Amino acid sequence: MGLEFLQVGANHATLRELCNRKDERYNIALAEFNKADEAFKEIKAESKQLLLESRAAIDSCEPHINKLYEDIQNARFQYEKDLKDTEEAGKTPPLDENIDLRSTEELEAEFDAQKAQLGIMLNTNPGVIEEYEKRKRDIEALERTVQQKQSNAQRVEQKIKKARDHWEPALEELVGKIGEKFSAAFDRMYWLRRRNTCRSA
Repeated sequence: MGLEFLQVGANHATLRELCNRKDERYNIALAEFNKADEAFKEIKAESKQLLLESRAAIDSCEPHINKLYEDIQNARFQYEKDLKDTEEAGKTPPLDENIDLRSTEELEAEFDAQKAQLGIMLNTNPGVIEEYEKRKRDIEALERTVQQKQSNAQRVEQKIKKARDHWEPALEELVGKIGEKFSAAFDRMYWLRRRNTCRSA
């Protein structure tokens, strides 16, 4: 009887240690999930805002500007597809001569610089109208490229959602299994205690 009691005590201690380790792993996994979920929500909100702004900008453009934007966008998508295909095939990447690969930040900086330069020229240059028209076209081209970047951000959002849809069910399944094992472990402890209580009585 004393030996069985010691064995039950040892089993209980081992089970408690196992439960603590599983609790710790669960808490780590939950913290990682919450962190990823928060990042996803932030990116989603930002992408949604960018999408709304870009759609509003596109809707307010003249038809020929919309056509030009679509042409630029299609060229960019085709370049990215060709680049991916050549990388997968181990071939030489396609030329990017007609594709603007600058980041959104670089385009916004260029946009601001162009506007500042235009402001200076308006005050000093007699041929300012011609230069203004040229700069205006440059600014419109930069705005279209910014819209293109915003569209790319939407695609990134979709990729993030796809990745989340891939790992979230596995995490939920893991949490469910951990819960089941905890429940089974506590049931065994309960019945061991009842059995020992009955034997000692």
